[in-house]
Amino acid sequence: AALPTTLSTCLVYALRAGGKRVEVITNIILSNLLAIALTPLWMQWYMSSHAQKIEWIPVLTKLVCLIIIPLIAGLIARKRLASWGAANTSGISVFSSFMVLFLAYGAFSNSVSGGVWKQLGAGEPIVIVCVTLACLLINMIAPFCAAMFAGLSYADRVSLFFVSSLKSLAVGVPMAFTLFGDGSMGGLIILPLFIYAVGQFVIGGWLADRWEQAQT
Repeated sequence: AALPTTLSTCLVYALRAGGKRVEVITNIILSNLLAIALTPLWMQWYMSSHAQKIEWIPVLTKLVCLIIIPLIAGLIARKRLASWGAANTSGISVFSSFMVLFLAYGAFSNSVSGGVWKQLGAGEPIVIVCVTLACLLINMIAPFCAAMFAGLSYADRVSLFFVSSLKSLAVGVPMAFTLFGDGSMGGLIILPLFIYAVGQFVIGGWLADRWEQAQT
């Protein structure tokens, strides 16, 4: 499903590579808003075709509480607590990463105890990795090529590249639990998210460095 764009990583990478701050922040907010509306609708359509159903209103309510309210609170706090946040960046980053890993650990633990991983064939994890990385490359290459075809400036192309390809793992894990529950399948469901996140940090960080060096 479509995930919102990660805020801090996308902004840092895009600015290092020569993107536009206002454009990046605007599109990140738009991505978060669209993720709330489109992802439940997409999953409702998909699961209805498989004789299953998602209660759209409760899911939408949970996603608003999960994404929109923290986003607004973060934007407000950014103005009021900017100096404190800058002085405690490392601590905030460690706490955020710990919470994401804690949720993931719980999901994988439930999957192991439920015997989900024993049901997978030897080649299925490899297929999951290949398909996930292919989706990542498509998300990176397609928008950049479309921006070049449209004749956008370098700054616009860089901004579009990072906004369209960098997805939020911190939001993706709770969103997956909201849509699919936190049962034994949770670890299998969020596995592609972790693969995607690792790939986007490696490739995105490398490209941000290369593009930053190209400007000097």
